[in-house]
Amino acid sequence: MALAGPELVKEISERYGMIKDLRFGINSKLYEGSDRKTHERIVIKKCFDDGDFQREVVASVKISLRGGSKHILPYYICVPVEGYIVMPYLEGGTLWDLRRKKKGLSPEETFDITAQMGEALEHVHVAGIIHNDFKSSNILLTASSTSKNGLTAMLTDFGFSHCGIPDLNPSREVGTAEYQAPEKFEGSGTLTSAVDIYSLGLVVHEMLTNALLYHNISDPRNKSELRKVLRKRAEPIPAHEKIPDKILSVIRTACEYRPENRYRNVTEMVSDLEKAVHGI
Repeated sequence: MALAGPELVKEISERYGMIKDLRFGINSKLYEGSDRKTHERIVIKKCFDDGDFQREVVASVKISLRGGSKHILPYYICVPVEGYIVMPYLEGGTLWDLRRKKKGLSPEETFDITAQMGEALEHVHVAGIIHNDFKSSNILLTASSTSKNGLTAMLTDFGFSHCGIPDLNPSREVGTAEYQAPEKFEGSGTLTSAVDIYSLGLVVHEMLTNALLYHNISDPRNKSELRKVLRKRAEPIPAHEKIPDKILSVIRTACEYRPENRYRNVTEMVSDLEKAVHGI
């Protein structure tokens, strides 16, 4: 990844052309583009918030300094003056798209993607980062000849991450409420990598059932709504016809109410899921 100063903005705008809008969010907008030199399809992300842009850059640099990961989407170039990030285009869409298209994934498919995301999150956590917004729409897919299910999964979007620099940490409220761990709603204590483990557990549940476990969260800042959210998360993850008991046990451990009762790291979780799916 290279950082571009103001003097390179014009050169970059001439090299990378925008083709069409892809996705519009509260803090960013994605465009499909092209590299006029290589003719490669790319994605251009425009960050509206400078803090989000800085967190993206810091997280990317820290992960790169530790060798990077083939399951974390790399950045080609970042433009601080304009808040633009240029990255590869992956033709497989998001995990959210895939599970809806297939109406849920098999346990084997679910494990394959979870193992790849476990490897990504392990790199993130070792680098001293908490992703803080782990969800199926932040997992991009591309065809692969080496993966068992023919797909390589890549983690993206570090705009809400805790990247080891206190002054850059976002407020606890940011993220996607449907995937958030209880301690994020409670607003007390220090956030740890356990919040990502909790979210990963919910994504495993989502892949198997083709549905969000928690939804219709209107405003968790409202005290009445907050109590309802926390009561729901304090209950054990319910049984489901599409989730074998051994896999359910893994999800329940990942989604324990108290962070200290969850898996100590994602490697432990992936190992238990492998045993549950493949009997290893």
